Amino acid sequence: MGDDQHMYGSGGVREKRPGQWQVYFSTDGKKQFRKGGANRKAALKALQKLQKQAAAGKYRTGQQERITVRKVLDLYAMHLDLKGARGASHASMIAKLKKVFGLDRALAAKTREHIDSWVKEIRALPRKERLPRTEQQKLFKKRGRALKAEEKEETRPSDATINRYLQTLRAAYRYAARKKGLFPLGDVPSFELLPEDNVRQGFFEPSEWSAVRAELPEPIADFCHFGYLTGWRRGLVRELEWRHRSRCEGDPHREGREREAPLRDPAPRRRAS
Repeated sequence: MGDDQHMYGSGGVREKRPGQWQVYFSTDGKKQFRKGGANRKAALKALQKLQKQAAAGKYRTGQQERITVRKVLDLYAMHLDLKGARGASHASMIAKLKKVFGLDRALAAKTREHIDSWVKEIRALPRKERLPRTEQQKLFKKRGRALKAEEKEETRPSDATINRYLQTLRAAYRYAARKKGLFPLGDVPSFELLPEDNVRQGFFEPSEWSAVRAELPEPIADFCHFGYLTGWRRGLVRELEWRHRSRCEGDPHREGREREAPLRDPAPRRRAS
């Protein structure tokens, strides 16, 4: 270590070795060390920047700056598992987010830019054209239900689906800040959601639904009738399990946002597998 040390207020700079300077100062009773550059002038500039951040309450330790998005998402996934609130949709979204942003630094400005560019990129993809049912059946028979990843053509998801990704990422950041204390809540980036236009239309009248239900085989009839009574989406009803029976009046997969479903008609008593 070099002997050239210079104290400036609450911190200082020193030449660690020829051509390599180091910045050090104290915050919260702990001595922090950072790279200062190749010369004394650069080290002083880095020290002033860190002191301003500390004075404004925006200072981040080296450990905080090294936190990756993957770690934030892993902690959130573990939390959902422990709460029994992690459905297939959550698992799929978290896996996708880790694949895209996993190696990014959680608090880096470039990560915020990466998220914005990713949203623009996937919104520019071609929309998926829904094939007639007969064509879908032919495709399944020809290729099998489990298409290989390389055979799947990436298409543009809806704005509502993109918002679900952003909301999952935002929830993971907030959990890491509030519950785990990995970084201050004020450091959680803002996530601007897209406007949604996916209002459900074409509701059945009771007499119409009774006629449709009579033509459905069991247990599909019970499954669809439960969705008709509650108004829940198909994916949510499909993930409902018997272990959720104590919370059947609320949404079992949306923590903190229970949804009441008053049932005047006897609900299906069949166990969900």
